[in-house]
Amino acid sequence: MGELLGKIEQKKRVGFLKGLKKYTSQMGSGGEEYTEMALAGVRGAAQDEAELEWFDESDFESEGLSLKDGYNEGMQHYNRGEYTAAIDIFSALADEYGADALGGELAYHLCLSLFHVMRFDEAARYLETAIQDKNTSFYGVALMHLSVSRYFMRDYTEAIEGFVFLTEGSNAEEMRPYALLMLGKCYREKGEPDTANRYFTMVKNDYGGTEFSDTADEELRSMGRH
Repeated sequence: MGELLGKIEQKKRVGFLKGLKKYTSQMGSGGEEYTEMALAGVRGAAQDEAELEWFDESDFESEGLSLKDGYNEGMQHYNRGEYTAAIDIFSALADEYGADALGGELAYHLCLSLFHVMRFDEAARYLETAIQDKNTSFYGVALMHLSVSRYFMRDYTEAIEGFVFLTEGSNAEEMRPYALLMLGKCYREKGEPDTANRYFTMVKNDYGGTEFSDTADEELRSMGRH
């Protein structure tokens, strides 16, 4: 429990979900209710803890389900923010049918479920499967979550590679401000304050009046670069 609470505090401190609402809403499966729950971590400890629902294996039965029925059952839990239950079902399906089943959708929703309970190392493993096809509708969102997972795993070099791609790819206009902000965070953690300062300043200047600019300004103040 202590480790979990520590992760919740880390999640609140970094605020890594801030700005992700419009990206996760593009998934098409969760809708507004899901994205509100996903963003609960940036609004207070009570919502953070309420988001973490725990289930006993006896609460549901996934064995023997077809891929389609099992996936639909998992999605019902996922869309309600019941990520632990979704993980168990999606994991069982991945073991039986392969993580790349349903064109990567299974791996995609499994990894997002893992991501939202802060199991970043496991999420990254499945996200790597989910981004094999760059033509999928969820590629940009999956890569963003993979890069954030790598940030929390302190794999800053790999995280930077993903965030750079997101500033230049087809979704650059939508992903760019968040990716630039995270690039600043990565370089700050790598001990390269001048490069971090450059990215934070870019966000502050290019996206004035937005939450991205406000966050960048806070980062610059904390570095004594305001």
